[in-house]
Amino acid sequence: MPHLTIKSDLGKPCVCMNSNPSISSYMFHSSSIQGLEMIKPMYCLTHHKSWIYATSDLVMAAPFLSSKGGDDFCSIGKNSNGKPFIREKFSNSFFNRYANIKGSIYLLPGDSFLKSQTNWNEEFVSEEIIKPVQELRIESVISFLHKLRDLNLLEINLYD
Repeated sequence: MPHLTIKSDLGKPCVCMNSNPSISSYMFHSSSIQGLEMIKPMYCLTHHKSWIYATSDLVMAAPFLSSKGGDDFCSIGKNSNGKPFIREKFSNSFFNRYANIKGSIYLLPGDSFLKSQTNWNEEFVSEEIIKPVQELRIESVISFLHKLRDLNLLEINLYD
C-alpha cells in the first residue's frame, strides 16, 4: 500500500510515496470528516451533478480541507510557476476559514476520475462510490497549511 509523506530532501521539498506506483494513478480528496470508509458522490449546486471532487496534487487538495466561507473568504489556485496558493480576500479570512478545523486528505484510486468536466483544470470528478486507499489525518488544518508554506510547497497570500 502506498504511504504518503511530506519532506524536504537536500533543500528541495516534495510529496513522496514509499512505493513506486505512478502518482497520477491516484487522486486526493479533502474532507472535514475524518475516518470515512467510503467516499460517496455529493450533489453540487454549481454543476447540478453528484460527484466526488479530487485533484492529482496533494498540496492542491489541502486548501479544500475547509469550505467555510468558500470563494468569498479565499481564492485557491496555482500561480504561473504551478505552485498552489491561497489568497485572502479580506483581512483575517484565512484565519477564519482554517483555524480550529481538522480534516483528512484521502488517497483514492484514480481509475474512475474524469478530467475536463468542470472549468477548473486542477479538478477531477467521479460518479462512483470509492474506498480510500489511505487517509492522511490532519488535526490542525491551519498548522498543516503553514507547514506546507514553510516547505515552499504552498503560497499563502494575506490581505494585509
